[in-house]
Amino acid sequence: MATPVERSVDWLQRLYAVIVGLALTEGFKNALTAANQALPTASLFEKILRTDTWPIIALIFTIVPFFHGANRHLDDTYVFGTDHEKSFALVIDFLFFFVQGTVLYWMALMIQYPRYFFQVYCFLLVIDIVWGIGVFFYTSVGWPKVKTWVWINFIAVAFALIFLATPLLSGNAKIHALGIVAVVRTVFDYAYQWKIYYPLREGTQDTKQE
Repeated sequence: MATPVERSVDWLQRLYAVIVGLALTEGFKNALTAANQALPTASLFEKILRTDTWPIIALIFTIVPFFHGANRHLDDTYVFGTDHEKSFALVIDFLFFFVQGTVLYWMALMIQYPRYFFQVYCFLLVIDIVWGIGVFFYTSVGWPKVKTWVWINFIAVAFALIFLATPLLSGNAKIHALGIVAVVRTVFDYAYQWKIYYPLREGTQDTKQE
């Protein structure tokens, strides 16, 4: 039988899933609308191969690790953790995740405006950095697992802000660069945090060593 804490975590995870699902749905809807308006008679292939396709690609590549990572953090900290977390820690975590979900929905609304979309994307990364640093102060097991996210997001937002501000790139070149930053951020995220996202089953490592 689930404990009260596990039930609380489960309900918060479900609510977060609803917000993220709405963001993804809105993003796809706006991306299709933008493509049909820009190239009404073009083929599907031509509609996809547009500079303005980068926002929906970036949204997908951002939602997946954010949703996955948030749920892994909640499970590791409050379901499988030490039971020594601050009494308010779960509320703080959820408030940050709720805000992040809202910003993801905001990004979905801005799919048709790539430059503004990536400005909001930078805002999302800054929020995640603040959350990650906060974890150091109010959980006993969270920081060792989220500090890599803080560094990855810090590097990603630094590059994104440089590309947004530089006069050396044209408008389309900036969007291409920013889209690549979003994709590469997620690639590095999963590469460096693979054991967090997909932890080994208990006893697996011992069995391999034997």
